[in-house]
Amino acid sequence: MINTWQITIRSALVTAGCLVGGLVVGVLTGSLVHFGLPDGITETTRAGIAALPALAITIASGAIWGRAMDWVLRTGLSRKMALAGGLSFGPAVILAGFGLGMLETVVVARAVEPQLPLHLLFTVLFVPASFIVAAAGGLGLGFALGDGLLARRLALAAGLAGAGAFLIVDLLMDAMGWRVGAPGAAERFTMVTVLAVGALAAALAGGGVIGALLAHRLYGIPAGSAARIISQAPTAARGLSFVDPGPPSGLSLPKTKEDDSAHGNSS
Repeated sequence: MINTWQITIRSALVTAGCLVGGLVVGVLTGSLVHFGLPDGITETTRAGIAALPALAITIASGAIWGRAMDWVLRTGLSRKMALAGGLSFGPAVILAGFGLGMLETVVVARAVEPQLPLHLLFTVLFVPASFIVAAAGGLGLGFALGDGLLARRLALAAGLAGAGAFLIVDLLMDAMGWRVGAPGAAERFTMVTVLAVGALAAALAGGGVIGALLAHRLYGIPAGSAARIISQAPTAARGLSFVDPGPPSGLSLPKTKEDDSAHGNSS
């Protein structure tokens, strides 16, 4: 029997590991390139050059994530899943990165007081950015399975889950004293810390939702059944072993001659 908890937890973990890990490596590599360029280059050109290795790394991590999701769900479409993961995650991260650039501009130009307090501006920028990145991943995997309606549902569900998780982390850390833009926040690397924890939460939430919905689509598991999930929780706690369920019901396999003859005999 397919275990909802196993698929959901594994999807959340591989999403956090692949995408957040790739994001960290991509940002660090882009920063090294940015600050390693010679003087005399305009900031726009410098940012564009630095974005290239970051884009390549995030596309690669997205492709790894797509293959990992194929391993979790056993779709048999590893190449399509990898391609969809890479082409959805990488560009979405670069798009969301412009939000960080906007926020950094405000931080540097503190002489011009923004219309919103800095911690609210951070929330306004990065909650939608989390939605964009999570939704792009769900959209890509849905199209990889050849189902446009599923792709839209995954995008909306994953986007809302990712943005909601980021918002919750942002509000909780703000209440605990980790307020972006507060006095002494720069010394504690508050913005980076809140961003990292929020991104991790968004990846876990978005990945878990994608896994649960795809399990429902491929294997007919009721993703919204709380009773089913609770009843399977003890099994999930004993380990995350995965039993091959056979071909997903959403994917058709070609019939063989043996199948035809067996069908004729049964008739």
